[in-house]
Amino acid sequence: MEKLVISNVVKTYKDTVALRDVNLELEKGKRYFLLGKNGSGKSTLIDCIAGHISYTGSITYNKKVQFYREIAYQPQHFNILENLKVSEVINFFKSSVSSYRFDQELYNFLEIANILKKKVKSLSGGQRKSLSIFISLVMNKKIVILDEPFSELDFEKKKELSQYLSQNYLDKLFIVISHELEDMQLFTSDLIILDNGNVKCCGDYNNLFSNYKVNTIEDLYFAITGKTIYEKRI
Repeated sequence: MEKLVISNVVKTYKDTVALRDVNLELEKGKRYFLLGKNGSGKSTLIDCIAGHISYTGSITYNKKVQFYREIAYQPQHFNILENLKVSEVINFFKSSVSSYRFDQELYNFLEIANILKKKVKSLSGGQRKSLSIFISLVMNKKIVILDEPFSELDFEKKKELSQYLSQNYLDKLFIVISHELEDMQLFTSDLIILDNGNVKCCGDYNNLFSNYKVNTIEDLYFAITGKTIYEKRI
């Protein structure tokens, strides 16, 4: 079984400890929801995995240290190649990898054909998100990192994407950051909770719900951390 193994990872910024001795084993074929409040260390952990920043400790995939070419990363905001047309952006990424695999069904329901001739700078937020999701998946990498994949998508696209990904790309290791808890419970298989740079749990929903006697991710977060995931509204 291929695994992403994170061992004793620590990241500090001056006097701030962003990650505190993080240890995780993430398996190929599973979909991990990385949950935590702002400042919990989620983005820092993703940056460490993707090789964007230095850290102490070790991160390996299938026992390899240099595995960054195995990662496809869909950022929260797609703000690159602004002056290129969408067709040119897709061709750029297609030409940069040998693993590219076109997905007609994904292409259709994300309505990529409707934006092919548009420049990136003229796209709406939802269209940018559709483009970045499409690219991250057709790159056909072993590890797929999705940062807020459902934000800015309309309800129908969000529903179709969640259902489609639940039935396809089952050979990938997904790591997902999102504020859409209900969608994540349907789409992902396992939950990782980060709090103040510490891993509070990592496991599949059925076992976690059973152990803590709860039925939702929101209640599980409270049971484990003693905190609410959302700020109380007055």
